[in-house]
Amino acid sequence: MIGEQVSLWSRVSKAAFVGVLSALGWILFPYFISTRLSSSGLLAAAGTAESGTLFSTGYLLAFGTILTALFVLAAATDGMAVSMPLGFGANLASAYFIYAVTSGGVMDLSFQGEQIVLSFQPILILLMLPSLIGAVRVPINFLLERSEAARASLDTV
Repeated sequence: MIGEQVSLWSRVSKAAFVGVLSALGWILFPYFISTRLSSSGLLAAAGTAESGTLFSTGYLLAFGTILTALFVLAAATDGMAVSMPLGFGANLASAYFIYAVTSGGVMDLSFQGEQIVLSFQPILILLMLPSLIGAVRVPINFLLERSEAARASLDTV
């Protein structure tokens, strides 16, 4: 928590754990899905007008690396004031990543000349909701932990 002394070991172990989970979630999983869909012919070549997304595989990896770095830096600076903008930025960027990769909830799939358009905007909002709530939660926690009203009173027993 902000203002509390967090041990170096605690921050390093949390950053390592967050790094592994972020690498799986933001780099390996999207890469695996995009290569499987492209190789099976379900998804047109990424980055073309026919594809449902403007993301190439390299762009997926670069954006996933940036997200992973933001989440790891936020975990490594836990307890410091700089963790607030890092956590806010990481959550906001992850919501944008989900929105952009799914092309706003509309994906075109084609297989053997047949084309299917999937439209899932209401579900997309539910997919982005945890990231958006996290982006709002980080500054609120920062302000609450810094304010006098959030601290326990010493005169209550």
